[in-house]
Amino acid sequence: MTSSQRTPICPLHLTSCYGSEVE
Repeated sequence: MTSSQRTPICPLHLTSCYGSEVE
């Protein structure tokens, strides 16, 4: 699953992991 590189392993709140864009 190379996709994991772009999308880090995070809880259901993916937005929280991507960054504080949707804090």
